[in-house]
Amino acid sequence: MNILTGVGILLLSMLIAAFLQLKHGVFLLFLHYTSGKFKKDKVSILSLFYILGVEIVIAIIFTTIYYMLDSLFAVIPASGQTLFEWIIAGILIGLGFIFPFCYFKKGPGTKLFISRNLASQFSLKAKNVKTRSDAFVLGIVSSLPELILIIPLIMISIISITKLDGTPLSRAAIILAFILLNVVPLFIIQTLFYHHYNLADLERKREKSKNFIRFLISFSYISIAILIIASGVLN
Repeated sequence: MNILTGVGILLLSMLIAAFLQLKHGVFLLFLHYTSGKFKKDKVSILSLFYILGVEIVIAIIFTTIYYMLDSLFAVIPASGQTLFEWIIAGILIGLGFIFPFCYFKKGPGTKLFISRNLASQFSLKAKNVKTRSDAFVLGIVSSLPELILIIPLIMISIISITKLDGTPLSRAAIILAFILLNVVPLFIIQTLFYHHYNLADLERKREKSKNFIRFLISFSYISIAILIIASGVLN
């Protein structure tokens, strides 16, 4: 895998992880409910703990899978690793074709693939946030349902990192970038809210951008798969 292919896979994976919408939707609910109960400074502090909860999940999953794959690839032949990459490529192609039809529910609004009961639970938890630990836990649980969409990206990102032959410091920097970029949209939402941007307007923008998000993420999944396949064929 050459540098351009590896960097392309990493950037597209980070893009998908950042644009997945569940954590954004729960965050907007959280801001809506807490802004009616607390002063803006306290809401900002609580929102930082929500974002920290989201980051912790990605950090734990990323580092766990990194060490698992590192141990696995140390004992299997190169052909086994190539087969593993092709399996991930197949999963990504499947996600790319399924995503536009299943991620957002049909109809107006930004209802996602999760069940109505789970959506109600998220709304209730967002409404009942009172402490930093409540916000932190909400950030964690809002990240869990979309792990099925993120774990294949993390796996192929880790493979790309190991194939780039960088120093341990550069690998750590890439991992940190993946974790931080995942929450950049949340920081943007928090900043807009702090500067008196209307939450209802943000939700309307999310609804208007549904089709763009569908296309962007579907295209990115398939593009990553193509890069994996092309890299395998050329090598």
